[in-house]
Amino acid sequence: MTWNSSVTFPSSGVSNVPMTISKDFFFLQVKNNSVRNINHVLVNYQLQSGTTEGLLIPNDQYIYNLEYYKAYSNSNVRLENTEATWHWQFESSHLKLPFTQNQSATSNAN
Repeated sequence: MTWNSSVTFPSSGVSNVPMTISKDFFFLQVKNNSVRNINHVLVNYQLQSGTTEGLLIPNDQYIYNLEYYKAYSNSNVRLENTEATWHWQFESSHLKLPFTQNQSATSNAN
């Protein structure tokens, strides 16, 4: 992740400089259309670089912006409700990462 410019803050008077996110990362959004709340988000599930986020995403059909994660050809996202032993998993083919700068993926749990 790098800045697009050599602007120095605040002396240059510029207050907004876009950041370039390399194709090695993707921004994750989650929309929960299911009947359950999500309380765990596992990105790159069962991969060495996998992460687990303990957070609440209600089943209100809004899109929630999470964060940037490492992008791999086999990246995946697993959404869980551990109270009901429910999960929804998106394999790399469902994420459809284009491997371009500033890429994002939206996981829709149904």
